[in-house]
Amino acid sequence: MQDAEHEYPLDQPQKRRGDGNHDVFDDQTEPELEQDKRRTYRQRQGSAQQEEVHAPGLPRGRLKNALIAGVIAGALCSIESIIIAFANTSNYQQASKFAADKLPVSLAFTLLGAACLTFFIGLLICFITGYVTGRVVVQRRLGFLTGFVAGIVTYGISFLLNFIPNYPGHLVSSSGAPSAGVVAGGLLIVLIFFLIWGIVAGLVSLLGTWVATRRHPYYMG
Repeated sequence: MQDAEHEYPLDQPQKRRGDGNHDVFDDQTEPELEQDKRRTYRQRQGSAQQEEVHAPGLPRGRLKNALIAGVIAGALCSIESIIIAFANTSNYQQASKFAADKLPVSLAFTLLGAACLTFFIGLLICFITGYVTGRVVVQRRLGFLTGFVAGIVTYGISFLLNFIPNYPGHLVSSSGAPSAGVVAGGLLIVLIFFLIWGIVAGLVSLLGTWVATRRHPYYMG
């Protein structure tokens, strides 16, 4: 009986690879092997999807969308500035009859109020644009770029409007042709105001972008 048991062992020897390691798939039939492979493939796909959920990528075309949003915001700021200027046409016409040091106090406060209203509505437009940009673009630095472009466009259009005759708030200079030094100084001042407007609008837009993305997975880690 012992010889028979040695000739016909109850447990068949397990197959081994060339390196001596046991292969778990050698003891399985073909259907079981296919099921294990499919299960492993589904598990890998699920893991990849979870990684995409926890580590989302940034959208495409971010720079283009940020620039387009900045141009649109600048155009909206210029439109509201033009509307307020034409709504106060009579006040500007009345102010043009007085010298700067003899302007009535009530009229001066009226013009100051119109200027402040224009400024704060422009800031509100930049904030809303920054919020929308944060939702679309996600990256906060591009939100600042959006506001910076909006500020440059706004000041650029308002600067050009000053050369239009009879535009509300336009004051015609009675002096002669300016010298080269005056022109250079004027250009420097214009560039400084371009920069100031761009930075202020950019910071306000950045605030809106931060509000929109403060709980975004990209910044939550």
